[in-house]
Amino acid sequence: MKKTILILSALALALSCAKSPVEAFDESAEMILSPVFPGESKATAAGFESGDQIGIYITKYNGETPFPLQLAGNWGSNLTLSYNGTSWTLAPKVYWEDGKFDIYGYYPKMDVSSVDAQPFQVQADQTITGGVEGMSAYEKSDFLWAKVKGVSRTGSVPMAFQHKMCKVNVKLVKGEEYEGESPEDVAVYVHSTVTEARLDLSTGDVVIDNRRPATSIRARKTALDKFEAIVVPQRLSNRVPLVEVVCGQVSYLFESTVQFKSGTIHTITLTLSDNPEKVAIDIGGQIENWG
Repeated sequence: MKKTILILSALALALSCAKSPVEAFDESAEMILSPVFPGESKATAAGFESGDQIGIYITKYNGETPFPLQLAGNWGSNLTLSYNGTSWTLAPKVYWEDGKFDIYGYYPKMDVSSVDAQPFQVQADQTITGGVEGMSAYEKSDFLWAKVKGVSRTGSVPMAFQHKMCKVNVKLVKGEEYEGESPEDVAVYVHSTVTEARLDLSTGDVVIDNRRPATSIRARKTALDKFEAIVVPQRLSNRVPLVEVVCGQVSYLFESTVQFKSGTIHTITLTLSDNPEKVAIDIGGQIENWG
């Protein structure tokens, strides 16, 4: 009996000396992350919206040596950074310690099976709006990435995101021989591209999955004569069907070669004519640093 009392007394003393989970951390050392977008921001062109989520990885240096990004075992692995329309919240919370850290972010948040070859797919029909997650097919096709290297304890960490896919703008222009108003019942397709890719979350690199066949993407309409689509970066070396414009019962199909580069915008201008054989295509120079 006496032995039992001594054991219980020792246990009570240990518990009284232990810190609670809240007391164990200095709340002022909580990591605060602030995503930053240049220019056009994300796919919606209106910035992040309430309910958006970013995936976050955090690695801690060993002295001056960076810790390589891994699927698990990092300082923080695939954490969720959520936006409520005003501020960002990281869950679970992460706290600074002495030393330096690398912080990686990607959007949209997903279940990750590989940090250097994560499967990703742009949507084939980018005209679809809404959905289970409240995201349009166009938004789901966007991939944003950011990295902050060698940062130590600070008040707030800005994270400058970049677009890693390629954006295609298609403009319809009435030629001199085109009579009447611009057609309203128009559908635009980008053909001959592979829509599946592998992502490297440590570098932000996007590589097409060459095991997959090329397919077609339906571009979303942004104005009477303007359409846009997000495509996986890739080179179309051979002349292939590239853009198709369907107006009612008439289809205009254009062939070309092009290199879709990561983080750029390509503008394709189609000059319409009443004679399908006289419709012209012009692929303008790429614009670097998309939004």
